[in-house]
Amino acid sequence: MDAGLSGLLLAFVVLAAVVILANVAERQTALRPVLFVALLILNFLFVIVFLAAPNVTRTVPSNSTLVAVLALLFGSLASLVLLLPVRRRLARLFPQAHLGERGFDPESMVHLTALVFCIYFVGDRVLEFLVAGGMAGLAENFNAPTANSLWVQMLIFVLFAALGAGLGTRRRLSDVIQRLGLRAPTVTELGAAALIAFGLYCAVFVISNIWESVTPSEVIKEQTRVSELLSESINTLSMGLLIAGTAAIGEEIIFRGALQPVFGLWPTAIFFALVHIQYTLTPATLIIVLVGVGFGWLRRRYNTTTSMVAHFLYDFGLIALSIYGRYLIDVMGVRP
Repeated sequence: MDAGLSGLLLAFVVLAAVVILANVAERQTALRPVLFVALLILNFLFVIVFLAAPNVTRTVPSNSTLVAVLALLFGSLASLVLLLPVRRRLARLFPQAHLGERGFDPESMVHLTALVFCIYFVGDRVLEFLVAGGMAGLAENFNAPTANSLWVQMLIFVLFAALGAGLGTRRRLSDVIQRLGLRAPTVTELGAAALIAFGLYCAVFVISNIWESVTPSEVIKEQTRVSELLSESINTLSMGLLIAGTAAIGEEIIFRGALQPVFGLWPTAIFFALVHIQYTLTPATLIIVLVGVGFGWLRRRYNTTTSMVAHFLYDFGLIALSIYGRYLIDVMGVRP
């Protein structure tokens, strides 16, 4: 087993153990101090990893100080939310429970752990972006997704969502499935998913055209380089199906199934956009927010399975259009 895979497995085991501890501490208050200590240790390790990153990677020198400052900032924020008065104030940022959504509970150990992990997730994406040297660095070190990496990411998302929902600690499997909003979609729900996916296609078309009309072509090329590399790495519809399918299942279960009932539609959509750091602060970020809102509305109105279908249709549709466009150019010698 290589070092990278071993590190990933170790991180998964440790974080999964903390999630399980949080669920147990939800009812056994005597374990709550243990959870707080575990989270403080994780906060410390998070900071240390990124303070050391500039010394062991090819970080752009000008980014080193910023990486250190932001690592301390994210670590401090993850520590501050351990304080109940801070969580009570933060709770005002999240909407009250909507229909079947529970809403954020400042006194819940599971909700606290979810909040801390969300800070880790955003912080990791932002800091990795800087460590890599920004958009140019990400493009230079781009690695095309593999089938194994896609399956692993999907399984990690699904397992964390299930464990966070209390699988094996507070809920049975059937209750976890219900909590995550998973069930067979009806014909009406499939139609709604298709309509939302089509609406998002239209939004992408409009925003992209406005973006291209007001932004120099060289700037657009720089801002979309990583997205283009990803698109170019997908050469077959079968790979497109795998990417769209694993993303739809994994991301919808973790974002819309597990997190949205706690944090609400808009905060989850914004979080969803933040973790797609390869788009940085461009109009593409607005597109991802709108995508998150569209999927989130389906989760709220119907269930997670419906948002999953829309996510798949949206991703696969764009992938298929990209493959078809390259086919017209490379094989037939015409532009779409």
